[in-house]
Amino acid sequence: MRILASIFFLSLLALGGLHAQEFCRDILTEAATAYKSDNLNLALSRLKAVETCDYKNLLIRERLEVQDSIFARITRQREIAEKERNRAENALEEAQKARDAEEKAKEQALASEAIAIAERNRADSARVAAEKATRNALVNDLAFKADKAPNRSTAFRLLELANRIDPDNGRARELLADNYFSDNRFYAFRLTGHRGAVRFIAFSENGEKLVSAASGEIMTWAVAGQQTTGKIETNDLGAETIAAYAPKTGLFAGAKGKQVTIWSLPAMNKLYSIPLHSDRISALAFSADGNKLAYAGVDGAIKIWDLPARAEELALAGHSSNVLALAFSSDGRQLVSGSLEDIIIWNLADGSRAGALTGHTQAVNAVAFSPDNSRIASASADNSLKVWSVNTRQPILTLLGHTDEVSGVRFSPDGSRLISASYDQTARIWDAQTGRLLHTLQGHSGWLGAAVFSPDGKKAATCAADGEITVWDLAAGPDGFSIAWAPKKIRGLSLSTDHSIALAATDKEIVVWDMEGRKEWRRIQAEERSASGKLLNTTSEIYSAALSPDGKTALTASNVIRCWDLTSGQESFTLTGHKGNINFVDFFAEGSRIISASDDGTVKIWDAAGKRALVSFSGPSGHNAISAMASR
Repeated sequence: MRILASIFFLSLLALGGLHAQEFCRDILTEAATAYKSDNLNLALSRLKAVETCDYKNLLIRERLEVQDSIFARITRQREIAEKERNRAENALEEAQKARDAEEKAKEQALASEAIAIAERNRADSARVAAEKATRNALVNDLAFKADKAPNRSTAFRLLELANRIDPDNGRARELLADNYFSDNRFYAFRLTGHRGAVRFIAFSENGEKLVSAASGEIMTWAVAGQQTTGKIETNDLGAETIAAYAPKTGLFAGAKGKQVTIWSLPAMNKLYSIPLHSDRISALAFSADGNKLAYAGVDGAIKIWDLPARAEELALAGHSSNVLALAFSSDGRQLVSGSLEDIIIWNLADGSRAGALTGHTQAVNAVAFSPDNSRIASASADNSLKVWSVNTRQPILTLLGHTDEVSGVRFSPDGSRLISASYDQTARIWDAQTGRLLHTLQGHSGWLGAAVFSPDGKKAATCAADGEITVWDLAAGPDGFSIAWAPKKIRGLSLSTDHSIALAATDKEIVVWDMEGRKEWRRIQAEERSASGKLLNTTSEIYSAALSPDGKTALTASNVIRCWDLTSGQESFTLTGHKGNINFVDFFAEGSRIISASDDGTVKIWDAAGKRALVSFSGPSGHNAISAMASR
């Protein structure tokens, strides 16, 4: 604009010439007119045309008027343009701010939604995890209590409850099945007190006491009192717990390294140590009368020690590898030894070999004579047991079933049965004549070191790496039997107090068995039907079931509790009150009250005779009540 004004001013000066005054005035007028009409291009071209004019004679007033008019117009146009530009820029800035705010709001909304979804998912996951953790904690607590229960009935009720709380918990279902369908009905009690793995156990001559040994420990126990009666802590018993016990004399032998030490357990004191063997001791055995002790080393050498004379009586050589097992015949005339490679029978009159038994493919861990000395049983790391004829030196039976190496074997006092211990954490009882598996005893949480019969054959004892000793009452209950029924999901298992009636439930039915008759007694469907057989209700899914203590009544739980008369198979009455699915129901021990727990978070106790709720409570106290009831 300043350039335009300068040109315009010079043009006015150029009009000063008299000879061009009119010409220049006309051109200047055209320029002014063009500028007023906003035709700036024309105004500029006309001003350039007057650059050759003589400005000296141009009237000053006219020049100033045109110049002022143009400058004023230029100023106004510039101000207007500036305002419009500022307004446009402000509008653009505000629009951009609005767009930015809108985008930010959208981003914040999306972020808030994502956060809300994530928080909801986390809350749902936390809730599910908390519920699962609560169920697992309760199930684990019940399983632990069942494992430590003083008797099988209490253990069964605790495990049954655990299975009802979480039917999908494989461990609870496995323990329950083991407790009921296996031979754990023989479980009597446990003895605890050893600090480490227990590898040796034996009954006293009258069966009233037990002797056990672990690394550095010898303990005696009262069977009736289920408690320890004495303990010897010693450095003369190594970690391998190579030990032997003589019931008739009460002597106990233990080894550490190359040395054997003798203790008197009636006096609970150490008597003496036998002079060092040629190599580390790996096996010990007393004769039946307790007057002789056989001990062997990893070098294969065996020696017979005369206890009354406190002198070596005989040395036996024949094994070329570590001897792991020794056993005397009941008459003391023979000794059997098992090593990493073979089994040898020895005549103790002259120390000669009576024969060898071959057939195991791995080390022989234990050997035993039958009471009549006609057979020998052997247990091997090849997972098998064998029964041999002493006369023919040939195997009579091969017993298979253990899934890990067999660590111990003994005949029953009458020779009709065998008991074996294994690293598969079970003990098994076999028919010694046919080889048929009679019972499986399980419950230890570690490998078994030994298993023995009591002198009367009515009890058994096992010891294991878990540091515990379990006593089994083999006279308890009838022999086990199989049931041809394999449901996908078991919702409940119950026994009557006398174990004569058993109940099992799925989500659709309950089945009741006569245990004495070994047959199915009653089957009740969960569906409701009219007298004509028309289906009335298909939504009565069973979540829990229970049997009364007398075995005459059954309970099923869905969203209500139904009571069934098992004699007639008809429904007796219904209990209502819970607002959710009922996942636990059971009778109290006396049979007159019923306890139930529901997804609505409540636990109710009912009067079975009055068919009414006595009390209702919720929260942790409900779980405690159920656990306490199951422990009764």
